[in-house]
Amino acid sequence: MALAERSAAKGLYPYLREVVINRLPEPRPFWAVSDPWQRDRCTELVPALQRMIDGTRRHGDVDSFFFTFPRGHDKTGLIGRMLNWLLCFSPRRLDMACAAADTDQAGLLMESMLVESRLNPWLGARLHFGTDRVTGKGGLLRVLSADAPTSYGLNCDVIVADELTHWKKQDLWGALWTGRRKRPGAVFIVITNAGLKGSWQEEVLRAARTDPTWCVFESPGWLAGWMDKTALLRDERLLPPILVRRVLKNEWVDPAEEAGYLSRSDVLACEALGRDGGLGPQDQGRPGVHYFAGIDYGPKRDRTALAVLHFDPKEGRVVLDGLDVWQGSPEAPVAVQRVDDWIQDLNRRFTNPTLVIDPYQMEGTIQKYEIRQPVKRFEARGGKSNYEMAQCLRTLVANRQLVWWPGAGTLPADGETDDFSSELLRLVIRPTTYGYRFDHTVKFHDDRAVAVGMAAYHAATDLRTGLWVKPSLVVPDPADNPFDRRPSTAIPAVERRNIWGVRPETNWDRTGDRRR
Repeated sequence: MALAERSAAKGLYPYLREVVINRLPEPRPFWAVSDPWQRDRCTELVPALQRMIDGTRRHGDVDSFFFTFPRGHDKTGLIGRMLNWLLCFSPRRLDMACAAADTDQAGLLMESMLVESRLNPWLGARLHFGTDRVTGKGGLLRVLSADAPTSYGLNCDVIVADELTHWKKQDLWGALWTGRRKRPGAVFIVITNAGLKGSWQEEVLRAARTDPTWCVFESPGWLAGWMDKTALLRDERLLPPILVRRVLKNEWVDPAEEAGYLSRSDVLACEALGRDGGLGPQDQGRPGVHYFAGIDYGPKRDRTALAVLHFDPKEGRVVLDGLDVWQGSPEAPVAVQRVDDWIQDLNRRFTNPTLVIDPYQMEGTIQKYEIRQPVKRFEARGGKSNYEMAQCLRTLVANRQLVWWPGAGTLPADGETDDFSSELLRLVIRPTTYGYRFDHTVKFHDDRAVAVGMAAYHAATDLRTGLWVKPSLVVPDPADNPFDRRPSTAIPAVERRNIWGVRPETNWDRTGDRRR
């Protein structure tokens, strides 16, 4: 260990040859297992970082980098690896900042740095990790989030923009970019997936391509030698085409190519199952059944949607029992007291169900009820939970494992149907750092889908036993969707039987007991 530390202290190249990374099947030194394209990126970055440390940058030297890679190409890991060295061994104290798309993504960078520091105890002994910063003898790294208030006044030697194409606003980018010249020789690094054509991020890339002080690399699809090619092909078949092109093939895509969230055939099939089964809004719960209530509060422009449902182990389905939706206005907003009255009435009829609530503007209600019954906070419009909810709801519908009745959640509309089914059909996919989320288009809403999705997520996961597994993407069959002209990518029936997040071998018999 002492030998590795002494060698790493000599410079970035010796460090990259010594540092052990979390490589399967066992940790190995980075340089020994890296691919040629990874070493090429290092030979581009290291001289600029060395000039920054030495103060030897000359006019015209490359000091800015724009790297685009598909998912899984060690983007965050590579930058975190170099930041660890700078924090430990820089001969002069550095002030650095890394900005990510959101707090979850920012946490991934720090997690990557922490994992490698633990694999290399001689690194870990030199680093101190806080909630939003890492310190060492070589300096300070601040970890910022693009969804936080703009941070002007930064005076940094190294600035990293992580997953730039997922930043919703340009404010933090402007603050970082305008502040970089405060330190002569400062290094600016962008690492990201490909994004949307016509976006401000693409404008930055186009400008970088023509600037001799920028080094631009755009991966021509998958390069990582450690990736399972069979798994990649399976992912291409299961993911929406727009995500395959952008996230897996590293292609910039036109935002007009937004993929629909669900196909008409899947939505109508779930509605038909409810109709044929005589399903309708329930006045009261049944003994022995555990219910879940999803509450998405929108007092004025958005809607307030309140759903109650349960999991039926005999049929292996999530069943909608009630769906109320209220439309407020700036002049007559939906009062929180009205939601409180709804919960009290629900508790009388369904014997204290688990409440799943988006805490935005509802923290008082949550605190009131969490001492009486199970209450779960669900950040329905932010972070990784958004992606997991979208995955769960989509899979349940595509697998015919969520059922409701025709007209569920109906609101009066001018000349068109406005109920839960029509809302699902209008939803589109928005790419995110972790995959995607569902969203509504202009003039429409997604509140009913959020309320049902939050409750269904817990109904489909909380009542399981055994090990939890990652979600399996299920692509809906677009064959009869008049708005979808892509070739059919329907999943074979054998792959459509499993509830999201549950191992395929976990089955439920007709009595509700798990088969072993």
